Amino acid sequence: SDRRIEIAKRGHLIYEGLKKNHPFITTSNDYSSIISLAQAEQLNHLSEEKVCQLIEFYYEALQEIGLKNKNSCLVVSTLITLLTGELDEKFMTAINELILFFEKNKIKIKSAHFVPLVSLAYIMEETKEIDLNELLIFIEEIEENIKLYFETDYKQALAISLFVESKSRALNKINLMTLSVSLNRIIVQEQTMLADNTVTLLS
Repeated sequence: SDRRIEIAKRGHLIYEGLKKNHPFITTSNDYSSIISLAQAEQLNHLSEEKVCQLIEFYYEALQEIGLKNKNSCLVVSTLITLLTGELDEKFMTAINELILFFEKNKIKIKSAHFVPLVSLAYIMEETKEIDLNELLIFIEEIEENIKLYFETDYKQALAISLFVESKSRALNKINLMTLSVSLNRIIVQEQTMLADNTVTLLS
């Protein structure tokens, strides 16, 4: 249909814009999230160039607050763009405040934390009813009672994700849909990247 052709063309222009800014980390792994960007209603008012500028703003802001892994930066900046649909400095301030809160409570934020951390910031912004001390208790329970062969940061990230999911009922339908669709696309992208990295290590 005409709509699918429009999405494909818009996606191609966004891909080319990202590739221009980040030639070494923009790959076919990004197609899923790029299509999400191309068809996202909250971004329809923006040109492809403006979408890329938004992603670049968040990319640089994430680097400044400590996310140094470039692939993770691109993934997370795409997620924030999908969630906010605009240049939102307050959102980045909220993420930074969350990082400071967790590190004050002896949780060192690493790359694995950032996608659930962004989801947490989003749900806190939309509901205003999140008790972070309740989350700390939940993280501790997960670390003590779930015997997973994961590093600590992955257990903590899992706990934050589960906590966000449990609190997402407070979101209205539009915000819940935005969060769910955005996260699903990002998860697909991360799984593809992980699979590619595994193949590389084995080859």
